[in-house]
Amino acid sequence: PLAEELDIPVGMENHQDICSWELCRLCEQVGSPSLGVTMDVGNALAVGETCSSFARRVMPYLKHVHLKDYKVYPTSSGYRLKRCPLGSGVVDWPDMLGIFRDGAPRIEACIELGATTARHIRILEPDYWSTFPQRPLEGVVDAIRTLHQASSDGDWRTPHERGEDADVRSAYELDQLETSVSYLKEIGGLPG
Repeated sequence: PLAEELDIPVGMENHQDICSWELCRLCEQVGSPSLGVTMDVGNALAVGETCSSFARRVMPYLKHVHLKDYKVYPTSSGYRLKRCPLGSGVVDWPDMLGIFRDGAPRIEACIELGATTARHIRILEPDYWSTFPQRPLEGVVDAIRTLHQASSDGDWRTPHERGEDADVRSAYELDQLETSVSYLKEIGGLPG
């Protein structure tokens, strides 16, 4: 009630542990126009969903967007997601920006280069699914297909995980931000 009284939007973020079905259900249960979803685009991959299907599902509740991209490194139990500059990973940004423009043309977004370590998503382990609600298998298959097709080779570790010194880590962070901004400008996601 306080958020409604003060006209403050509250967005629950998908932190690689909650799927779009759960977020929509929570929004419906609470029933407040102030409560919605902050979609972290890349994080949809961690819960067996494609970024586009996740966005379309939460669109009626969307309050804010975090722009994040990942490279995918397969493992025997799933895959590792390593943060990368926008446009360098698995996310189809022209498609995603089109979805946001069509469904929420005034939505605010920010570039989020949050994860300093790769995330191991054990999607092929049986107990991985125990915390999620049942959902259509086709969506999970689409997500796994997308991840498989975008698989990367090489070292999945970030400079943080390799124990690089502060100057190397700082340069890595700044380069990823500058590359992301340049990419968004290039595809028309930012003015000028």
